[in-house]
Amino acid sequence: MTMAQQKLFIYVFSQNYFLWNGIRHSLAWLPPSRQEYHWLTQMTLAALDERLKDLPTGALCIIVTEASRIETLRQLLPRGVLVMGDNEPLHTLDALLNSPSAVQVSSVRLTRAERKVCALISKGYAPAGIARLLNKSQKTINGHKRSAMHKLSCHSSAELWTRITQFSSALA
Repeated sequence: MTMAQQKLFIYVFSQNYFLWNGIRHSLAWLPPSRQEYHWLTQMTLAALDERLKDLPTGALCIIVTEASRIETLRQLLPRGVLVMGDNEPLHTLDALLNSPSAVQVSSVRLTRAERKVCALISKGYAPAGIARLLNKSQKTINGHKRSAMHKLSCHSSAELWTRITQFSSALA
């Protein structure tokens, strides 16, 4: 799919209205039918996962967030979703649009099941409750949790909870 045909979704996780407005104006050259902007001041991992699930095939998704949350989001999000810091110049966004494959992407990614378990943990569910909710074995849920902890370099459940809620709690 060529750049001219690709639909672009930009999610800005920030309280900074001027950042969101600047991004919209810097990409005014794109046809309106190809762009969709979302300014999200409050977001949870579960809500983000739902939004990304509804993306059309072949769409380019760019998330702009605070620099301190970039690495966590790169690990929590599926492949193909690009993450950019709010402290980067806007011409970096043009570079992403012109060559999204040239962007460095973290090699560690959570699977969909691991993201779902992390999203439910961030909502306050215990592994037993998640197992009942997803109709899975508690051992399976604990396996997904352990795998996510390993990928996110967490050594305790509390550290995992802090890591997966850090980007949404700063916005709330």
